[in-house]
Amino acid sequence: MRAIKKTIEVLAKRYTKDSDLDCLLNLLGSNKNEPVRFEESTGDLLIQKDRGEIRLTLGNWIIFEENTDRCFWFIDHEIFLETYSFLAEEDKFSRFVKKVYEVEFVDFTDLESDNIEKVLSFIEDAGFNNIRNEQTSLIIKERGFVLIETLEGVEKLFPGEVLIKGIRGELYPVKKENFDLVYAII
Repeated sequence: MRAIKKTIEVLAKRYTKDSDLDCLLNLLGSNKNEPVRFEESTGDLLIQKDRGEIRLTLGNWIIFEENTDRCFWFIDHEIFLETYSFLAEEDKFSRFVKKVYEVEFVDFTDLESDNIEKVLSFIEDAGFNNIRNEQTSLIIKERGFVLIETLEGVEKLFPGEVLIKGIRGELYPVKKENFDLVYAII
């Protein structure tokens, strides 16, 4: 299935070697439900989400989605440049708007075998050819989710959520309520 991204505003900041680390850690730590930590050996920032730990590497972007889940997310620099437009400088972040573009997606409605197979086929079609060697329908039914290799780390796709293939073929899971706010099915 296909959808287009709606033009939603976000707050964003690029993580560089000149970033004020203490300020970023305090800002990211303001969401008490998602602990943040700094990995000194790599210089990466990590946020523990319900679906897995996501990693921000130097040069990539932090976004705050104030109009959806009010959480912080990380985005690859090149993808950010292709999919966001600058609007205005603000206090700690700058305001950007998401550009309109088309994506492919699949609904992961439940743990029935046909729905699991639909998701696994979508992942394979996106170029992740070894998915069936790593995850079977039986394993997914037992644990209750599909593991998704994203640009920011391994995340869990739960029943009732949506899996999106982005503009560069990258995969990322999205809660259904956030998908409905950010995308329009075409």
